Amino acid sequence: MKFKQWLDVWLEDFVRPSMKSRTYKRYLVAVRTHIARILGDEELQELSAIKLQNFVAALTTRERTLSPGTVNNIISVMQGALKRAYLLGVIDEYIGDKIVRPRAEERRVQCFTQAEQRRIEAAAKADDKDEKEQGKDMWETILANVKAGDGVTHKKFGDGTITWIGVDKKYLKVKFAVGEKQFIFPDAFVMGFLSLK
Repeated sequence: MKFKQWLDVWLEDFVRPSMKSRTYKRYLVAVRTHIARILGDEELQELSAIKLQNFVAALTTRERTLSPGTVNNIISVMQGALKRAYLLGVIDEYIGDKIVRPRAEERRVQCFTQAEQRRIEAAAKADDKDEKEQGKDMWETILANVKAGDGVTHKKFGDGTITWIGVDKKYLKVKFAVGEKQFIFPDAFVMGFLSLK
């Protein structure tokens, strides 16, 4: 049996009935766009850990547009299909656990310096109308770029990391050493309770 034939069986008989439709669609895209395109014509029984690792290496080098997270999702789909094949006796050995996952690259976050942020805060709180408008424009630029994962400092709780920003951008959650706290967004920045690190 070809790997692509098994993938079709696995998707229709095991994934579709047991998972959410969004998950099924995500798996289907991974199979059709990546896995079956390169490994689909391989005989399922003849797949080796080396062939799988070469496939992963090709995804991480030739197709640089794929993030390590996407490659890891593709690996998880392959592992799921191979594990089910092994459990059902379709293949003699489970080789999915031999895949070495790509290293996730550290995301560089560029923030304002404390001096720049203080200047913006002062302009936003200023009495002069022109200066206040300029400060408002700068704040809108900052707040449009605030995202989960950014570091912040709170007057009382110290350093923390933004873990969630509401869809409506009215609230955000920050994880501190003392636990997770919720703040009104952007007021917590404007009022000076939070500042970007």
